[in-house]
Amino acid sequence: MNAEANEAKRRETKQDWLRAQASRAEELRESRRANPVTSLVANWLGTTEARLSLLLDFAYVVVLEGTACFAWYFAGLGAAALGRKAVASDRNATSSQPEAVAPIPKATPVGCIEQTAIHAATIAEGESVANDVSPGSAMSEDDLMVAKIHEAVVAGRLKRNLASIRKFL
Repeated sequence: MNAEANEAKRRETKQDWLRAQASRAEELRESRRANPVTSLVANWLGTTEARLSLLLDFAYVVVLEGTACFAWYFAGLGAAALGRKAVASDRNATSSQPEAVAPIPKATPVGCIEQTAIHAATIAEGESVANDVSPGSAMSEDDLMVAKIHEAVVAGRLKRNLASIRKFL
């Protein structure tokens, strides 16, 4: 009886192996129909289609991700270039009264190149600074507070450091 059981197991194992071979051959035919270039190049390189396909997928991901990072880098540069700056300065001051200097860029297009002229405005310490935010506009309390801090920094009433802003708040 053991001989018959062993013979049946051997036949079953052989049939499973033949089915697996047929399945692999069918998958290979399907993949060659779907992407004949990959199978041809895989033969030239001496590798399998699956490995070459994985390598190509990885290369595509690297290119796409690199392009996305490059685009975000330039988007960040554009946002940084359009931002406003306020600089407090007492350079070449003739009076003892502190003043704030706020550069206002004025773009003059010349062909494809833009030249930027900086116009400086000086503000005495007691005067208020005109800003883009009106108190009646629909803004949150946090945005209004940030606008007040910005105005105080530009006017020179507040230093640009954490301790001064905390005291102001």
